Amino acid sequence: MTGRLAWVPVFAEFLRRATDGAIAEVSVQDHVDPLRKILRVRLRPGWSDKNFNPVQGVAHAFAKANDCAIARAIKRPGEILLDVLIKQRLGPPMARNPYGDLG
Repeated sequence: MTGRLAWVPVFAEFLRRATDGAIAEVSVQDHVDPLRKILRVRLRPGWSDKNFNPVQGVAHAFAKANDCAIARAIKRPGEILLDVLIKQRLGPPMARNPYGDLG
């Protein structure tokens, strides 16, 4: 991932490590609006609704640290869809981790 969404692989790895591998996949889908993207977080079986809020909180923190915003979060069986708003289209790639380097 390049450009303004260079933080997505860092976010995906952070989630995988924080959930002991419960995140199956994080992918990016295009949106009609070029300043919006859809992040699809696929979950492994066994995740319950109580796990949704912490994942959503981490997503908001990563987006904010990288000049993006989560416009909407949708919970579906087996996945979470995050509607990401990119605040600036042009600029250097951003891959900041709001929690620092946790090793």
